[in-house]
Amino acid sequence: MTVSHAGPGTLRPAGIARALGLALIVSAPMFYQLGRWPLLDPDEGRNAEVAREMLELGSWAVPRFNDLPFLDKPPLLFWSIAAAFRGLGITEVAARLPSALAGLAVVLLTMAAARMLLDRRTAFWAAAVVATSPLVLVYARLTIFDMPFTAFVTLALVCLLRRRLGGRADVWLPMAGVAIGLAVLTKGPVGIALPLLAWAAARGALPPAPPTGRRPVLLACLVCLAIVAPWLIMVARDEPAFLRYAIVDETVLRFTSTARFHRGEPFYYPLFVSGIGMGIWSAVLIGTAPLLFRGTGATDRQRIALRFAARAAAAIILFFSVSASKRAGYVLPAFVPLGLLVAVAITMASQRAAAAVRVAAIVAVGVAIVFAAIEWDPMAMASLSQGDGSGALTSSLLVVVGAICLVWGALVFGARRRWALAPVALAAAFGPGLYLGVQGPLMPFAEGRSAKQLASQVPAGATIVSFRHFRPSLPFYLGRPVQLATADGHELTSNYVSSQLQRFLNDGRLMTPASARSAIRDTSMVYVLTGASWTASLPRFRATPLTFVARDRRSALWLARD
Repeated sequence: MTVSHAGPGTLRPAGIARALGLALIVSAPMFYQLGRWPLLDPDEGRNAEVAREMLELGSWAVPRFNDLPFLDKPPLLFWSIAAAFRGLGITEVAARLPSALAGLAVVLLTMAAARMLLDRRTAFWAAAVVATSPLVLVYARLTIFDMPFTAFVTLALVCLLRRRLGGRADVWLPMAGVAIGLAVLTKGPVGIALPLLAWAAARGALPPAPPTGRRPVLLACLVCLAIVAPWLIMVARDEPAFLRYAIVDETVLRFTSTARFHRGEPFYYPLFVSGIGMGIWSAVLIGTAPLLFRGTGATDRQRIALRFAARAAAAIILFFSVSASKRAGYVLPAFVPLGLLVAVAITMASQRAAAAVRVAAIVAVGVAIVFAAIEWDPMAMASLSQGDGSGALTSSLLVVVGAICLVWGALVFGARRRWALAPVALAAAFGPGLYLGVQGPLMPFAEGRSAKQLASQVPAGATIVSFRHFRPSLPFYLGRPVQLATADGHELTSNYVSSQLQRFLNDGRLMTPASARSAIRDTSMVYVLTGASWTASLPRFRATPLTFVARDRRSALWLARD
């Protein structure tokens, strides 16, 4: 049996423009009010500050955070943020723009992969599913590595897929090498392991490969090496301890041990995150799973696409299930094949997909009723708020989420039956509507997770010491590094600094708590940042008591002045 596939090379300029326009429309929520929230600690504040110091100091090979080497991650994200800072100014929007653009790239690449395997209609649905999945929306609006990494992993898979379906080996395999090299420069060796593992698991579902000589494969490897090696050489020259740290700590221990990074979660955690992170689309996937598994009524191309996507998604989720270190954003590359599965389900079984959305609407209405009951019960609300602990769960949040669920559920049930896909179209609106709707109610939570307001209390040029407590966004909002007194270096959220702690204590770039106490006593005017719970003990640091200035849920700011 021979199956023909239309690749991106067959698209005309008008088709490319139409695809880009559709991708921009479904990806618009990724860019809307991108700078509304301050940068969140620890990741956003730290990553933005690394890029700011990179731009200020010109230290492009060895990223620096708070004037210390930050080599926990490669530099590509920092380079892109620094470029955005140079073009747009040092703002929250510029800091988040690379992730949002990466999110748009993922949507376009999803459309391209689906178009190679299937038709334009399915390609659009696949792109819409990925763009409107809640986890994708969240990470496309955060200054963090996961969305750019997902874009490069997806690009590598798209290049390999294009070659397998008849593209030129001397073009598409080196392009895959470029994508893998950029993935390595984003998150390290996992940039090699993940796309090749997903490809090895999924390629057997595709038609037989055209003959490929050794030269294109070798060229792909050389291109990847040429992208990564220069940076490794420059870093190893300036930081001799880096290579051992990158191989042992950041690669082997991150995958095999929870003790080093404290990121252990249950084995099923990536699968759980994938289900929650897809939102309403999970209901569609679950509701149509028996039909997809049997392939009843599917065309040959749909069967191939289903097997390819299922194997790729399973490989990615299993890889991070086996890994000792787990975080929600790690599974984002699986959302592309999962989106393809949902898209096939929508085009192959539209009635069943719509029925699954209606079931989800019943659940949404139930959630609205429960939230209303909690809102009317002050004791229940107080108990939930105390149990939450983060300050995120507020009465206004419950009201907004409940209202969105109720309105969305009513719209689904009121959708006109003459178009079977009306409930599915509304499913695409749920994730963006919910995410953008909670931006306002969650603003106090976001402000509590950022040092922006505390930084506004410190005059320009004033001396500030962080005493065994640190806010990664504080140097960014102050526009300069902050002196840190630490016992083990963990406050900087840099495992590389912790592994080199004695070195930085010896050269004076970090202070011990004892030396910081002396500095605070001997300085005529200094601001001191501590944990919020230190309000009773800190005034005893000095003969002249420290004066309280400001605090939030995490930190307290004091002023020592003679």
